[in-house]
Amino acid sequence: MNDPIIFLNNRYLAATQAAVSPFDPGFMYGDGVFETIRLYQGTPFMLDLHQQRLEQGLKLLNIPKPAMIDRLKDIIAQLGSRNHLQNTQGMSRIMISRGQKPANPTCVVQATALDMEAIKNRRQGMQAIILPWKRDAANPLLQIKSMNYLENIYGRKMANQQGADEGIFLNQNGELCEGTFSNLFLVSDNLIVTPPISAGLLPGITRGAIIDCCRLVGIDCREDRLTPADISQFQGGFLSSSLMELAPLKSLGTHHFIPDRVMDIHQRITYAYQQLRQSA
Repeated sequence: MNDPIIFLNNRYLAATQAAVSPFDPGFMYGDGVFETIRLYQGTPFMLDLHQQRLEQGLKLLNIPKPAMIDRLKDIIAQLGSRNHLQNTQGMSRIMISRGQKPANPTCVVQATALDMEAIKNRRQGMQAIILPWKRDAANPLLQIKSMNYLENIYGRKMANQQGADEGIFLNQNGELCEGTFSNLFLVSDNLIVTPPISAGLLPGITRGAIIDCCRLVGIDCREDRLTPADISQFQGGFLSSSLMELAPLKSLGTHHFIPDRVMDIHQRITYAYQQLRQSA
């Protein structure tokens, strides 16, 4: 693809022509929110839920809601068309920072093709380490998708340096929370357990959809507190995110899984998720 087209402050322009002030608080401090949305043939999936979370983040940070939020579907459609994404798998990233002037946030929307080879590799099994520092579950910023994302980036790089694909955070009580870019599910027989929001994690859009899918196919999915000592009680697990959907775990910390042992459950949830996507 040539220079991609993006949306910046009510204008469509080539990415190389786009500029944000170095004094924008989003650039200086990460003072803003963002969302990453999966596109199927150019159409955003679960856009309404991503939009709701975006607005909740803006409200928490006391950033005025820009008018463009109510036009997101049309903006993404325009970008999908201009970047020739109608017949491919893609992603859209929406970023809203405080901006230099009160009541004038900086708004950026991107739409690009998705690296399906990377997604395919993740779906064949992921390895995750447990990160060595602890989060404060009471931190209100964990409830939103803040542009201040350096802790997540640092944690993922640490995992990669140790030969893993993902790093899992612990809270101050030593409980499992979430990954740097994913939510965690552990599987035992016909039971799935995922950490509760109160443990200190982002309410993942795909996480919520998977919980609903489990109920639809008759799988008991519970939100419950988990510690590293609990991992050995489970036969397997998987990670979820909007872009990769579901990816099985090959290892978590020092515990190794055999993904085939829980493949039936994984396939049932994946099928239900695909049905959900096709009916959207």
